[in-house]
Amino acid sequence: MRLYSILKNSLKLTKKELNEYVVNHRITVNGEKVPFTSIIEDIDIVEIDGKRIQAIPFYYYLYYKPRGVLSTISKDSRSYIHQINLPHKVSPAGRLDKDSEGLMILSNDGKFLNEITGDASILDKEYIVKVKYKITNEFIESMKKSYSMDGKMTTPAKVSKIDDYTCKVILYEGIYHQIRRLVKNSSNLVIELKRCRIGNYHLGNMAPNELIEFKP
Repeated sequence: MRLYSILKNSLKLTKKELNEYVVNHRITVNGEKVPFTSIIEDIDIVEIDGKRIQAIPFYYYLYYKPRGVLSTISKDSRSYIHQINLPHKVSPAGRLDKDSEGLMILSNDGKFLNEITGDASILDKEYIVKVKYKITNEFIESMKKSYSMDGKMTTPAKVSKIDDYTCKVILYEGIYHQIRRLVKNSSNLVIELKRCRIGNYHLGNMAPNELIEFKP
């Protein structure tokens, strides 16, 4: 990213104001004065009056992924990246399959994304699941069991009945199609699946395809 773009995003100043900063030697990169057109790498140290600024601004969003939208970045018009119209690239923490909906966290901060859904993450994820056949006590108990999936035993889920065809499921990991596989193992089928929470981040009253910026 060019130095000018970084400074403009970080300082919210006009080009004239930024130029005055440079002329007065208030902005340096790795301790030296450089032109606005300089390309800044992640390892470069950009300072203003001796105080380091973030070279690449980080952005954080809560996103309500609608059903039918893809969680992957691709040229496919169904990809979430074509639905949100942002000027900067963001990646998801906590993908959802095409037929599911609900909360995704989007950011260009790789460290933050890894903290949300990486292997070491301890954040739980809450879902509302509607199934085809009537929910029984046997179904609930089966859903709570640990199963072998993708070469590992799952952490037992927390499951509670909402009504005859709807339940709340809380997971502690992110295995591919985990809830759909749990439901199938419990002799039922998923009709609708919505993620409403990731850790302390909630879907709340967001509408499908709504995007809300936040600071972690």
